[in-house]
Amino acid sequence: VINGKTLFNYGNDRLQDSGFFYRIVENCPMVVNVKIIVESNQFEYGTTMGQLKTFKRKEYNEQTKLYYRGNSCRHTGPECEQDDSIEVNIRFYEIKVIATDSAGHVGMDTCKIIIVPSCYHGDYGCATSDAAKPHQFYYKRNFLLDVVRKSGVRYGIMSTTANWKRDLRTPPAPLPVPKCSKSTKCKSKAHSPKEKVKKIAF
Repeated sequence: VINGKTLFNYGNDRLQDSGFFYRIVENCPMVVNVKIIVESNQFEYGTTMGQLKTFKRKEYNEQTKLYYRGNSCRHTGPECEQDDSIEVNIRFYEIKVIATDSAGHVGMDTCKIIIVPSCYHGDYGCATSDAAKPHQFYYKRNFLLDVVRKSGVRYGIMSTTANWKRDLRTPPAPLPVPKCSKSTKCKSKAHSPKEKVKKIAF
């Protein structure tokens, strides 16, 4: 389920395809260096929380697949570090795409994946789910977005780099993957000193 630039996942312990996709628009012919960083507010030891796979097709720019594990820590301890800056036990992933051109101008955009926990009727922020899982209780999405904004914890999970060339074609956005993983597009806000550089889209 997509809401803006946030993917809401209703729980699955397996690695899942997020449908992640980005596009860069650059006026200069020089190569743009791209870095993709994935962080989380939880860290689980001894397991793979996610994978980034960069791939290329002939005559196309590089693109990156993002796989993530759709579960949260069941309890805090040496095997799984919970986020002690928020009251609700939820895991989210924050994905940053940073593009730097040959002149040093930087553009950045961010999106998130929130693993939605179940809750008990009567808990603050709890409500019945939509038709995807009827008669089950989950926290409301606006409530979760507010919780995520309050989080002050980030663990570095993975990162990768890629190049973007103006004379190569943009890969097509991936087809929607099952249930709650779709590609989402948005225009970024460039953080360049001269506001000259690229646009990044998810």
